[in-house]
Amino acid sequence: MNRLGLNDKPELVWNMDEKGVPLEHTPSKVVAAKSSRTIPGKVSNTRERNTIFGCINARGDRMPPLIIVKGKTQKAVMSYNTADGPVGATWTYQAKAWTEDVLGIEWFTNIFLKKCGNQRPQLLILDGHHSHEVLGLIEKARENNITLLTLPPHTTHYLCPLDRTVFGPLSKNYDRICSEYCQNPGNLVNKITWPGLFRRAFETAFKPENIISGFRSCGIFPWNPLNIPSAAFAPASAFDTNKPDTNEHPLQWVIRKSFETESRVEEVTVVRTKPSAGPEARCITTEITDTVPLNEIQVQSYEQNVIDVPGSPEDPHFMHTLSADVLLPIVDSETREAVESLISLDSSFSETIYEVDSVFQPLSETLSTPCSSTTVDWNASVNAIFSVDPPPQKKARINKTSVTGHRILTSDEVIESKRKIEDMKLKKEQAKEKRLKIREMINAKKQIEKEIKAVRSEIDINV
Repeated sequence: MNRLGLNDKPELVWNMDEKGVPLEHTPSKVVAAKSSRTIPGKVSNTRERNTIFGCINARGDRMPPLIIVKGKTQKAVMSYNTADGPVGATWTYQAKAWTEDVLGIEWFTNIFLKKCGNQRPQLLILDGHHSHEVLGLIEKARENNITLLTLPPHTTHYLCPLDRTVFGPLSKNYDRICSEYCQNPGNLVNKITWPGLFRRAFETAFKPENIISGFRSCGIFPWNPLNIPSAAFAPASAFDTNKPDTNEHPLQWVIRKSFETESRVEEVTVVRTKPSAGPEARCITTEITDTVPLNEIQVQSYEQNVIDVPGSPEDPHFMHTLSADVLLPIVDSETREAVESLISLDSSFSETIYEVDSVFQPLSETLSTPCSSTTVDWNASVNAIFSVDPPPQKKARINKTSVTGHRILTSDEVIESKRKIEDMKLKKEQAKEKRLKIREMINAKKQIEKEIKAVRSEIDINV
């Protein structure tokens, strides 16, 4: 919402979700004898269930619902008394009264885009149902500058405002209203009376106070992740063994990250001189350039890594510097030849002072890690010689179904992946149609050959 600039615009933050509403309600509590075990309750004589699309915003507004009834033609909708239903509701049908990709596009085009207003940009929060991730819906949302945000799986009971504070009261009010209506022996919940009963429950549940409370309890508007209870992050009882000994909210790090000041640390370039590895180039030095913050720059001392030279003077400065006259007798032949060649080119080179680290540091690195005393791990060397390679590990089986977090459906990555999937589906359908045509041609050819053979057999019989 920071990127879209919607922190102070609750009317532009929307949430949509589906819910099934059965014609057979759950009877409310009734008065009965204390010892009664089974108490009958009057309900509808049908097991059908309708699906509704509900959409609300953080200001407390609601859109007219989309109601899906069970049927295969428009006659299924005509069997309901739609005039008594919610004001402005759109009625449609589906074979099982379920939501599908075509209905998702229909809702977004004919209801949301017409009712959301002309202000842009806007944010629409959805769950991860496949009807919400149709490529046609995503492209239309992007064309109209509407950002689609899907919630992570198995979190809508804490992150979806409709599930949190609206759909629960809707079910309770619907059961209560239907139970009161059925107290009269002549009343029954059916396709004629259901729209009016559902309208009363819909208007009672989709109240501004319930809607605003849902966005607030989910921490969406006003934005506050700490409104999500800590119990939502607790492990399951089967794994509830090692609880972290802290009273901090699991989302406290989100607050710290969002409100921390963006301070740029001034950086400097530090050039360190490190001798190159290998006995053939011990006198050659290489430069390693690192970029580090100023507060991390420390003066490093290499006194512990300096190798003591036998017969060296007691002067502490001798441990750090050696002249060419002292250096030549104690180095190997290759290094001695390199130094002598430099002295022959420049006579002043013999008076140059060298750091002992540039000569003996490669030796200390080959023996062990830098420390105050040089040691050799002979056991490791022997094990390295006689060690046996571990058996090859089997490749882990890749699970194709992946659990994803929240996603912005209108992003370039998601749209590109959706287009690739659609192209693959189109190619498969074209290949299938081609195979069917070839099969039909082969069957037609066989049928013609069979008829020709039958005609020839008849001619032979007549002759």
